Amino acid sequence: MEHRPISHAQAEPLARLRGWPRWPWLLIAAVAAIDLVWLAVAPAQLTAASWRTIAMLVPIILAALYCARRFRDREIVYVLCAGIGFLLAAWPVLRLFNHLTMSTALPWADPALSRMDGLLGFDWFAYIAWLDSQPWLLKLMGACYTGLDRYSVFFFALLACAAGRRTSCFELIGLFVISAVLCSAIGMAFPAQAAMAYYAPDLTGMDYVHAAVGTYHIEHLERLRGATAPILDLGNLPGLVTFPSFHTAMGIILIYVCRRSRPLFAASLAINVTMIAATPLFGSHYVIDLIGGVIAALVSIAIFAKLQKLEAGGRAAAAGFDWPEALAGDRAPAPLDPKRLWR
Repeated sequence: MEHRPISHAQAEPLARLRGWPRWPWLLIAAVAAIDLVWLAVAPAQLTAASWRTIAMLVPIILAALYCARRFRDREIVYVLCAGIGFLLAAWPVLRLFNHLTMSTALPWADPALSRMDGLLGFDWFAYIAWLDSQPWLLKLMGACYTGLDRYSVFFFALLACAAGRRTSCFELIGLFVISAVLCSAIGMAFPAQAAMAYYAPDLTGMDYVHAAVGTYHIEHLERLRGATAPILDLGNLPGLVTFPSFHTAMGIILIYVCRRSRPLFAASLAINVTMIAATPLFGSHYVIDLIGGVIAALVSIAIFAKLQKLEAGGRAAAAGFDWPEALAGDRAPAPLDPKRLWR
């Protein structure tokens, strides 16, 4: 096919274009295909209620994408509807992928992860003992850690109302899906009970820290690995990846995508640094998990940048389309120049 040069009009900033690339949809479709094949060949199965939930989500997703297409000239409405439609589609696919990848019989990685912490000089028990002596900080950390899903959506809404909304919101969507797939894929090779269960520390004398903190996932993990035919319920699928820490990866990503707005950057930095500091206790993570999460975030940013370049050069057939309009059969925008897209 003959290569056609990119015109100045085609290279205008993404914030003024009508659409976002469709590669995130293609990535989610690929993961969904893996989920379906895995369910077909493995004994694990979804509950009937889960299938009903998926069926109920389909018209909501289509409605959100229709609204994005219908109001594509209204920036905030477009960004919010397109983003909500994608997130609703990605949620069951990524949750299911996370649990299916944890159903293998690979040996526990806790001994290796614990040894890495030792080499790094991190004393997990001393850290949680210090946190127990800081009840105000413990409460703040717990709120930040457990609230990641909610405040991520909140930051998405704030970014949608800020300058450069399409750029920032697409970055958040794209980096979220890349990092989620990356962490689950790597985590499959490192199944772990996590620090609280592995160390089983004597918590006598602690006022606020107890054995149930950070162990919410153990029952699900052991059922997946031990049951003959585990049953999966979309309404109750907590995150199971220990290494790398997805919470840490998302914290770095949220700080990164807010960099264009000083107020949002300051707020995101404060909240996410607190959340990351909470992961050794509330996520029962080893400190090497946090380092892995930071690396996963940086790799996700690099992959995202590479996909932008492929899109701009016209070498990625899956990129350069408006999500709602592509699904509706409309034509996609022309390839873009990455040097003009992102600041």
